[in-house]
Order: sequence, then structure tokens, then C-alpha cells
Amino acid sequence: MEQQMGNTSFIKTLFNALNSILGIGMLSIPYAIARGGWLSLLFFLIISMGACYAGLLTQRCMQINPRVKSFPDLGKQAYGNVGESIISAILCVDLYLVLTDFLILEGDNLYSLFPNMKIVLFGLSISGKTCFVIIIALVLLPTVWIEDLRLLAYISTLGVLSSLALLICVFCVAVFDDC
Repeated sequence: MEQQMGNTSFIKTLFNALNSILGIGMLSIPYAIARGGWLSLLFFLIISMGACYAGLLTQRCMQINPRVKSFPDLGKQAYGNVGESIISAILCVDLYLVLTDFLILEGDNLYSLFPNMKIVLFGLSISGKTCFVIIIALVLLPTVWIEDLRLLAYISTLGVLSSLALLICVFCVAVFDDC
């Protein structure tokens, strides 16, 4: 199958990027600051500056050699085939762990909302967090097969709008709730 390049508009690419950046981090950073205190802001600033600098260095490396299009390509340029293999393995493990974390996190959150959820399928009783992890995996699995980034942009738009709605809800509870 031939891979298409450059067939997505700037706005759709922006929504894809925003959806990957927003979400879980939007609520986890305030929690981390609440647990770590004001000094943790300095830690976040240092990490952000390091990530920005690493991004600039990566961009420069990719501009110097137009054949470098991905991180594995960059690893191959720097360290040969071993570098390419190591970077590819790190990226695969990272994606696997992030997706596993996402499924567990969503299973925990939905279980706390619906603790009595139970499904009986072919005589097998599935309940609790396991039930939600399976449901979420089945709902999200078709998005893995989307090859056209233009279609994925619409799903990303829904994710960005959901994150904004969540932010508005949290803000309203913080302002108007008397807890």
C-alpha cells in the first residue's frame, strides 16, 4: 500500500496535534502541582525548556538532511542500523505503554462512575474495570485502521472539543461549587 504525503490541511493537522497534547495532561498537571507545590512549576518549566530545545535540535537535523523524515531515520543517520532499530523499538514500547495506560485509566474512571456494570457474554461474566477496558478497546479499535489523516482530524476535533468541555466543567465546579 502506497503512503500518501501532504494530503492534510493545516487546520486538520493542528487538531490532530492538539488532540494528542490535550486530554489527560490537562487534568494531571494541576494535580501534580497540587501534590508537588509551587516548586514543581520550576520542574515543569525545566522539562518544557528541555523538550523545546530537543525539538529545535531535531528540526535542525531534519533540515540539514532532507532524507531524514522520522526519528528512526535520525537514529540511522547518527548510529547506523543499530540506532534505527533502537529508536524504532523505543517508539513502539512508548506507544504500547501509553495506550495500555490510557485503557487502564479510562477503565478506572468509568468504573468509578458505574461500579455495578456487568456483561454476560457466551456464559462468561465480565464485570468491573475489566468490562470497561474491553468496551473502550472495542470502541477505539476501528480508529487504528484509519489511514487517511483527513478523517482522523474529525475524530481529533471531537477529542479537542471534549477536552474543552471538560475544562469548562472543572472551571464551573471550581467557581460555583461551595464544597
